[in-house]
Amino acid sequence: MRVISFYSEDLKVDYLSLNLQFNNLNQIQKTADYLGDTFGCKSTLLDQSTKLKKTLVESAKRNYSASFIINSTKYWRGTTLCFKGNSAQLFYEVLKSKKLDWTVFDLDSTNLGRINVCYDRKLNSTDRYPHLFLENSCQTINEKNDKQHAKLSKNGRILWIGKRSSSNFFRVYLKPGRKKIRFEIEVKKDKVKNFQHDFFTGQFERFEELLTEHFYHQATRLFDLENSYCDWLRNSFRRVRKLPPEEVFVNSLSTSFLTEKPENDLVKLEFVYRLIQLVNYMKSLKGSSKSALIGDRTYQTFEFQVNHFLEFIGKRKNNHYQIRKLIEFLESLQDIKPILDYFSDGGFRRYVAFPYLKIEKRKGWWVELSICRELRIYRYPFHLPESFLNYQDNFELKVKFAFLQSFCGVRVRKTFPTQEFLEQKSISNYKSAKLKKCIVKVFHELKDLKVIEPEFEVLTKKNRLNEVTGLTSGLVSRSKLIFYRETIHNKFNY
Repeated sequence: MRVISFYSEDLKVDYLSLNLQFNNLNQIQKTADYLGDTFGCKSTLLDQSTKLKKTLVESAKRNYSASFIINSTKYWRGTTLCFKGNSAQLFYEVLKSKKLDWTVFDLDSTNLGRINVCYDRKLNSTDRYPHLFLENSCQTINEKNDKQHAKLSKNGRILWIGKRSSSNFFRVYLKPGRKKIRFEIEVKKDKVKNFQHDFFTGQFERFEELLTEHFYHQATRLFDLENSYCDWLRNSFRRVRKLPPEEVFVNSLSTSFLTEKPENDLVKLEFVYRLIQLVNYMKSLKGSSKSALIGDRTYQTFEFQVNHFLEFIGKRKNNHYQIRKLIEFLESLQDIKPILDYFSDGGFRRYVAFPYLKIEKRKGWWVELSICRELRIYRYPFHLPESFLNYQDNFELKVKFAFLQSFCGVRVRKTFPTQEFLEQKSISNYKSAKLKKCIVKVFHELKDLKVIEPEFEVLTKKNRLNEVTGLTSGLVSRSKLIFYRETIHNKFNY
């Protein structure tokens, strides 16, 4: 499973501070000496009450420095130890490598004061007006959100969101050289306490995953994901969303199950949909499994009853016709093409998704099936409600599969090609009416569950764009395209 970390998401620590519950100058000097002797870190002391600053430890490492700040407020007599910019990243790496002697800091009375996490998006040749992105974001945030106030700097190169004193403070700004635009969150006070335990107990994998989730959660609430400057966010945020127990996983990234369109071949379409159901079912199995390593891939072998799988996908478990069809499907798994992984040096590897299958009858049909572990535990980016695990007839199968194909794109604004879908083959008026009713039903169900936004845009066959809050069979019949938006923050998301 792909681990979510600062490294995987290309995030950096740009500021890190610790609140030390002492301001004794001898103790401060002792701590500064430790940082200097052990890591070559330069240290300075700043007295906020007098603004006097002095050097505590010199160092040849000009890019690694720490600041001890005393008398920052009249209510607290402790010391803030802070690292900025590259020094913050270096100190954080020291913490992760467990080279720091926490006894020097009196860990029982030390708190995490503040941490800044940022993402630097490189500007390319088409990004000609980044200042307009800042201006438009400022205006949009102020118009849609009463709680969040956005403000631009006088030169228009920095966007501040929220109060500087708040627990979450966001800023976006052009870096010197105008080659990158930085998205940065400042987490402190009560919010930073949510991450403090993992930080001090060395659980950095969990610390980074939770903080990355928090960063994406705040960013997706503030910015327009359809904007080109948010392409990095649009491509990444789904990987860290919280997963509800009843979700449906749709894998459109690591395999080509959905990207290779099975045209109007009902048999192939049913096979692909059944494959999605199978992966979901095997993810739900809680029992023990046997594991084996083949090359650099781990395979897990599970044993289950055919009628149990039928129950999972909403079919009658004792229906002999359904049992026979399911056994035929399982046998056909051996015909799936190997999955290809390409490397940057031009090499590649091929691996089989289901390398072993055994079916036998003993008080019912039993299956022993091996699945590539990565496929089973993969962080699937798109999630739909439990009703998508099954379908009642071929009409519903076609509509749900077509919706999956339109839904599983990185953009938040999606397109359902109604005219193309309904005109794939010459069908009777009765079948056409059934498909249209099914389209309406699927869209309204997902709207009610807040998987998609409640407003749609319908492009008619006369090229008129209408905004609607509900669909009808007549409207679907007159439409060329239906535009809808994925809901970013719902129970299937954050």
